[in-house]
Formats: sequence, structure tokens, C-alpha cells
Amino acid sequence: MNEENPNVNYRTIVSLIALIFVLILCGPWQAQAQVTTAAVRGTVSDEQGAVLSGAQVTITHTDTNQSRSVVTDSDGLYNFPDLPLGGYKINYSHQGFKTESQTGIVLHVNDSRVFNVSLKIGTITEEIVVQGSLVQVETTNAGLSGLVEGKQVTELPLNGRNFMQLVTMVPGVSTGEGFSAQAKGLKGGSDISISGGAVNANLWLVDGAHNNDVGSNRTILVFPSVDAIDEFKIERNSYSAEFGQSAGGQISVITKHGTDQFHGSAYYFGRNDALNGTDPFTGKGVLKRNDFGYTIGGPIIKDKVFFFWSQEWNRMTEGAGTAQRVPTVANKAGDFRDIAACPGGFPGFPS
Repeated sequence: MNEENPNVNYRTIVSLIALIFVLILCGPWQAQAQVTTAAVRGTVSDEQGAVLSGAQVTITHTDTNQSRSVVTDSDGLYNFPDLPLGGYKINYSHQGFKTESQTGIVLHVNDSRVFNVSLKIGTITEEIVVQGSLVQVETTNAGLSGLVEGKQVTELPLNGRNFMQLVTMVPGVSTGEGFSAQAKGLKGGSDISISGGAVNANLWLVDGAHNNDVGSNRTILVFPSVDAIDEFKIERNSYSAEFGQSAGGQISVITKHGTDQFHGSAYYFGRNDALNGTDPFTGKGVLKRNDFGYTIGGPIIKDKVFFFWSQEWNRMTEGAGTAQRVPTVANKAGDFRDIAACPGGFPGFPS
């Protein structure tokens, strides 16, 4: 008679769980629908304009201290694709030339920036630091877009804390009849016309993932907290081929990421009818709205792995007014001429 060893099944299950965990951590996850990163490229040359091959170019993300390095090719070209959003500095070095640093670079979603540099003759220990301009012109594509940065998202007043209201700040954007600035989910409406397009022809993305309700295409499914949004970009016209799912505007929402330092916040926003005045005709409506939540982010492994977590609750109690018609004295006596004179509806009520 053979008896099963219970430890064998236990060890097998543990091994399978460990294998799945390793695959999740180490697997090449590239299933994002759209571009959520940025890119930097350029040419390194000497003072006479001759290209320098073999120059060392290092780009460093100032928020996380993560860096990447490449060597220029035979044409003096370098390229850094798929860069996370945020602030950067670039170091250029080559034997026989002074080291040069470019600082103050800020990359936004879908940016493709070109930084050409001319190195001066000298020792590699000498360094020239160039402060990047606050106004950086996009020269690699002809798309018309508008950017709303995280500081604007969190500091501009929003009724109902719905980030969709900020889309209307961009030129060429207007709201449709069904647009709702406060209601969220299927109760709301993202009816926004961009550059004259239909209100239900827009593509909404959150970190590259499709966020439209595919039934009506006029509501969105996920409403990130405004405290969790890093930035969002509205592609209005002449956008690149990667945005091909809709004929209207393309709204890309990018959420925040962790940095090399721990940061967090807690917040509460409230509205209460106890603070409202009383209308002499309609009285005071019932309204109690409470929005509260928190965020936290930081390093898991310093300079390597980071996390960001956001959670928010929206609770609202709201009264709804209704209108009812009561019979007049004439109606009670059997006289309905007032109703007969209004075939479209009752007197005093809309058709």
C-alpha cells in the first residue's frame, strides 16, 4: 500500500507560487496601448562641427537617480528612448575634451526632444554646465497639443474634484450638452468636443490603457484622483500614427510614480448644506459631499525600484426636487377646460 507524502504536494505548490512570482517581477511587460514615456536624442560634435564618435553620454533622472549611458555612433548620434517622465540632466564626455552637462531638462508624455552639443577642447576633468531653458520647443513633430501639469491639476479649484474640467482649459476644446463636471462613472458624461470633433469621438487613456466606455464612448471608466495625476496631455490635431483609435482628440492621463524619497499626503474636501443660504421660494436643498483620501510613494530599493499608492473616497448625499400638479377647484367640480386648452401638457408645466 502506497501512502502519499503530504510534504511533496506542499513543496510543489510553494515552488509554483515562487515561479509565478519571479515571472511577474522579471517578465518583459510591454503591453501598454500607447506611448506613456518620452525620448531624447542628439548629436555630439567638436567646436569645428565635426561629429565625435565614441563620446560617452549619460542621462540621469533627477527624481530617482536612475541613469542610462550610451556611446555615440560613427555619425556622432545618441538616442535614449522610453524615458520615464520628469526632470533630467545629461552628461557628455570624450577623451581630450571638457565634460559638458545639460541640466534643467523636463520631459512630458510623448515628448521627443533633441539636444545637440559641441564639446570644447580640454581635459576631461574640466566641466561646463549648461542650464536648460524653461521653454523647450518641440521640433520633431507637428502635432497640436495642450499639456496640463500635475501642479495645475492639484492647485486649480475643481468643483467635484473631477480632472475632466481641466481639459476645457486647452484652446479648441468645448463642452457638449451632456458634459458633467461633478458626476463620475456611468452617471457622468465626458462630452467634450476637441477641434470641432464629435463629443463621443475622443480617446481617453490612463497610463496608456484604454479608458473609454465602449458602449457609448461618451463616458470614461477610471477617474484617477487629482492628487495621483502627474500630468495629462490633449492631442488636438495632426497627432502621430500611434493615436489611431479615434477620430477626435486623444487625452493621455499619466499617474504619479515613486521617487528616491518618501512623500505622502492626506486631504479632505467637503460641502454641506448647513453652510448654504435658504432660498425663500424653494427652501434649502440637501447636499452633503465628502471627498477624502491619501497618497504615499517612495523607494522599495533605492535608485532601482519605487512605488506609489493613492486611494480616495467620494461620498455624497443629495436631495432631488420634484413637481406635482394638484387638482384645481374647477377640476374637482368636473371642469377640465384648463387642461383641454393645453394639449401639450398641464398648465404651468413644460410639454
